[in-house]
Formats: sequence, C-alpha cells, structure tokens
Amino acid sequence: MKTDIIEKNKVPLYARTEVIARITFTGSTPDNETVKQALASNMKVDKSLIIIGKISTDYGFSGAKVTALVYDNKDSLEIYAPKMGKKAKEKIAKAKEKKKAAAEKPKEPKADAPEEKPAAEEKPAEKKPAEEKTEEKAEEKPAAEEKAEDPAKKGE
Repeated sequence: MKTDIIEKNKVPLYARTEVIARITFTGSTPDNETVKQALASNMKVDKSLIIIGKISTDYGFSGAKVTALVYDNKDSLEIYAPKMGKKAKEKIAKAKEKKKAAAEKPKEPKADAPEEKPAAEEKPAEKKPAEEKTEEKAEEKPAAEEKAEDPAKKGE
C-alpha cells in the first residue's frame, strides 16, 4: 500500500495535526488498523496517536482519500480526541465477546472427538429401519395404482 500525504494542518491549540492523505491499494479497501500503520510509518509517529476520521474510496479505482488526526502526545489524545458514543462502545463490546466465544469453540470439538467412535457402532442399527421403510413403500404402490384407475372409471 502506498501512502501520499496531500495536506497537513498543524493545530497547536489541540496539540495535533490534521492530515489528508491519499492511499493506493490492491484488493479490498484496507481497514483502519492497516491505514494507521501506513500513516504511522510515513509520518514516523506511534500508531496509537493516530485517529482515522474517514476513508473515502474512489469508485472504479484502487485508491482512497483518508482524513486523520495525529496527536503530539498521549495526554492531548486523551483530552481532545473525539469520544465514542454509547452505540460504538456496545458494538466494540459485542465484537470482543464474539472473539472470546470463537476462541472457546475450538476447545469443545476436541472433547467431542472421542464420542464420535460410539456413533460409528450405531450405524448398522440404523440400516434396519431403512429396510422396513422400503417394505412399507412397496405396500403403498398398489394403493396408488388403484387411485389412478378410479378417475378412469368416472369418465365411462
């Protein structure tokens, strides 16, 4: 991914720099973390001091315009950074819960693996009901033939 900084505006009151950059990429649009990493390496700052405001993609091209805020230090970031709303915090909490649940799921199939062996022993028992069903179907076929003959009799 290539990053070109188009505009930098230093805002000394908030101890930050407003950055407008142009990124070019291949494939899908990069996520915020990837863009932060690219901007941090280009501007030679810590990526934890960068807040991505917006990534605007160009239709039909593999490029985007990025607006970001780069703070001078952690203190100014904590004081002046835009705060997350209630919905955004809930969304992040749900994402963390899903990650924890996904991390726990692989542990469960390992415990189920020994239980699969008895299931293989039960398969011959399942074949018997299947044979009974085929016998029942054979008995039902003559009844279906009788129904087909009835409409023919009504026409005479």
